[in-house]
Amino acid sequence: MKRIYTTLLILLGLTLHAAANNWISRLPDHLFVSQLSIPGTHDAATGNGVQLAMFSQCQDVSVDKQWQSGIRAFDLRPIVKKDHLHINHGIAETDLRFDDALFLLRDSLKANPGEFVVIHMLYANNYSDNKDTYVTMLGELLGREDLKDYLVDFRRDLTLGDVRGKMLILSREAYADRPIAGGFLQNWCGYVDWAAQTACYITGPGSGADNRSKLYVQDFSNTKDDDGGITKKIDAVKKMLDFSTRHTTKDKTAVTWVFNFASSYPGSISTANGYRGNAAETNAAIIEYLQTQPAGPTGVILMDYACVDESNSHKTRGQELTDTIIANNFKWLGRLNKEIYDDQMSRIERLYQRWEDIKTLMETECADVASEFTDRLAEAKDSIDAMQQEADSLYANLLLVDGYKGNYTKVLLLLSRLSTDIKKAQEEFDNQTHITALSSAPPKSIAQIYSISGQPADKVKQGSIYLIKYTDGTVCKKRL
Repeated sequence: MKRIYTTLLILLGLTLHAAANNWISRLPDHLFVSQLSIPGTHDAATGNGVQLAMFSQCQDVSVDKQWQSGIRAFDLRPIVKKDHLHINHGIAETDLRFDDALFLLRDSLKANPGEFVVIHMLYANNYSDNKDTYVTMLGELLGREDLKDYLVDFRRDLTLGDVRGKMLILSREAYADRPIAGGFLQNWCGYVDWAAQTACYITGPGSGADNRSKLYVQDFSNTKDDDGGITKKIDAVKKMLDFSTRHTTKDKTAVTWVFNFASSYPGSISTANGYRGNAAETNAAIIEYLQTQPAGPTGVILMDYACVDESNSHKTRGQELTDTIIANNFKWLGRLNKEIYDDQMSRIERLYQRWEDIKTLMETECADVASEFTDRLAEAKDSIDAMQQEADSLYANLLLVDGYKGNYTKVLLLLSRLSTDIKKAQEEFDNQTHITALSSAPPKSIAQIYSISGQPADKVKQGSIYLIKYTDGTVCKKRL
C-alpha cells in the first residue's frame, strides 16, 4: 500500500512541475470529456495584439504561448473581413486570422497527439449582417483537406480517447441546420439565474440521444456596482463550481458539460484594466476554492490574463490558476481512485479470509481428502493475488473507474465451489470408511487412539485431531 501511495505522490508532483505541453496525455482514455478540468482563455486572440487595446485586451500572451502554458480551451470570435475570417473582440480587430489560429492549434496537436482542444466560437459583431458570407467561408475553411481530419463532431459521450489529437469547435451561433463540425451551444445564458443557466444544451451533427447533452453555463460578464458588483460574479462562479465538482457521472446519461467564465469587467464600458482588476479577484477566488474544497471536475473555465501572474500591476495569478486547474484533474482522479481502491481492497481482504477458512477446513475437518484439493487451493490463491496486483497497477496509474470489482464475483464463486467440493468429498470418504465425522461428544470409553493416517498414537498432542476407536466398536475423529 505504501508503494502505491508513493507512486501517486510522484505522479502528482510531476503534474505540477512538468512541461504543460502534455498534461492531457497523462490522463486516462476512459474519462468523459465533460469530466475534465480545462483551463481556457476568454478572447484568446487579444494576446496576439488588438486594436483599442486599452478597452479590448484580455490576454497578455499569444495563443501559441497560451498553448505552451497549458491552456486547452480558446474563446475565438471570427468575423468576415474581405476574403477571409479574422478574429475580433467586438469591433476591435486582433492581429490573428481565424484560419491561422486553427492551423497553429492543428500543428500543436500534430506535435502533441495525446492532447486536444476545445474552441468556444462566437461571431464577433453584427452576425445577422454577414451570416451568408460567414457560413460559406466557415464551410470552406473547416472542409479543407489539411484541417478537417483534426476536427471532431460533438457527442455527449465523447471520451478523452475519442478526442485526442482533435479540435472540438462549439459555436454559439446555430449557423445552419447542423454544425459543419463540432457542435452548437444552444440557449446560452449570460446572466445570473440558475434555472436559465442550467437550461442550456449542446447539439452535434448526428442523431439520437447522444447527439444532445445538458450544458450548464456561468457567463455573467458586467459586474456593475449597482447590480451586485464583483461579489455577485464570484458567488456565481463558486455556485457553478459547487455543482461541477460534486456532480457524479456514472454513465453517459449523467453527462453534463460546464462552461464557467472567470472573465468579467466592471462599469458600463469594458477596459483592459477593468478585466485585469476583476481577474485579480475571480482568479484568486477560484484558486482558493480548488485548493480548499474536495477535488472534482470544473469543466471549462475561461479566464482573463491567463498564463501571467501579474499584468500592469494587477496580480492576476493567471499562470497559477492555469496550473491549479490542470493539477485539479490529477487531484480528483487520485481521490476517486483512492475510494475505488479502498473498496476493492475490502473485497480482496474478504476473499483472502475465505481462502484461509478453506485452508483451515482442509487441515482439520476435511484432512482425509485435503491432498485432492491442494492444487485448486493454490490456484484460488493465485487468482486473489492477481486481483491484488491488477488493482495496485490500475491505482498507480489512476485507471480505476466507478463500479470496478475486477474478478471478484468469479473468484468468490470459485472459492464457494471449492469449499462445497471439499465437504462433499469428506462426506463420501466418511461413508466409505464408516468413520463418523469429527465429534466433540464425550467418549463412552476409548479403546485405542490412532493418528489420522491410521497409525497407533503413542503420544497425544493437545489440539490435534485423531481417530478414536471406542469399546463399543464405533470410530470417529476427535480433537484432543
